[in-house]
Amino acid sequence: MNKFILSLKGFWAVLIILSLVGCNGGSDSPGTRIYYSKSANNVIYKNGDVMIYDAVGEYIHADGSKTVITGGRLSLDVIDEGLTNPLNNNIKVMTLVEAQYYNAQMIDPAGKVTPATVVSTVYRYYIQDPLTGTINYQGDGLPEGVDDSGNTIYNRYWFDTPKNYVQYQMPLNINDTRQVTYLKKTVDGALTHQGVLNTAVSAKENVSVPIGTFEASKMSFIDVNQDPGMEGSLISDRVQYIYPDIGIVKFEFNPTAPGDTGTFNLSLSYTNIPI
Repeated sequence: MNKFILSLKGFWAVLIILSLVGCNGGSDSPGTRIYYSKSANNVIYKNGDVMIYDAVGEYIHADGSKTVITGGRLSLDVIDEGLTNPLNNNIKVMTLVEAQYYNAQMIDPAGKVTPATVVSTVYRYYIQDPLTGTINYQGDGLPEGVDDSGNTIYNRYWFDTPKNYVQYQMPLNINDTRQVTYLKKTVDGALTHQGVLNTAVSAKENVSVPIGTFEASKMSFIDVNQDPGMEGSLISDRVQYIYPDIGIVKFEFNPTAPGDTGTFNLSLSYTNIPI
């Protein structure tokens, strides 16, 4: 399977609980309205929130081949399944359903184009601080095969160390840095994955996406594998633009394979959260 598609399917396992969106506040300037957050705290999300990101990008691989994302989207839905984390005192969690559908072209070094499609759905489990909106990433529901009827089989995995896996702590300040060493386990406590996530807030920038222009904090995320035999390999290298009233308005993903260049972007285009 193409390296880029593998990275797309993999990055969701470490990403993005704070990917919920909307619009709030703002001031008018000639030709463009720039939204400024009313609060330093992250919005509190609720059951039924929906948000959609448009996808586009290109990776040039070390062998001269390319992967081009020509369109598609990531759809996020917040739901309350009534689940609890068995490795964290059975604390109640919310679910973020991530459904991706991307149109792609695989271009070999000779220029031959092969159309492809990336389709995947995963589940993220989280808890949220009721005051600051800080989200603690609790676990994943990942597709791992199909049953005799052709239905996808999902297995759940939970973070045990730390039990409260904060991807970013609200409020955000320029030069904030954070490192999390995490262990992911099955419901019975068997270790399935371990890694180290380093984050840093570097600036505030005006970011334009289909739904509007926002003053957002620019934050880098470097996720490094610590599984035996994979130590030091990159899982994800990304930048997230965070607007506290609504969450992440844009993602920029850098390639993780040695020698690859390019970027893959997801830009907020729709939400049912009131503006």
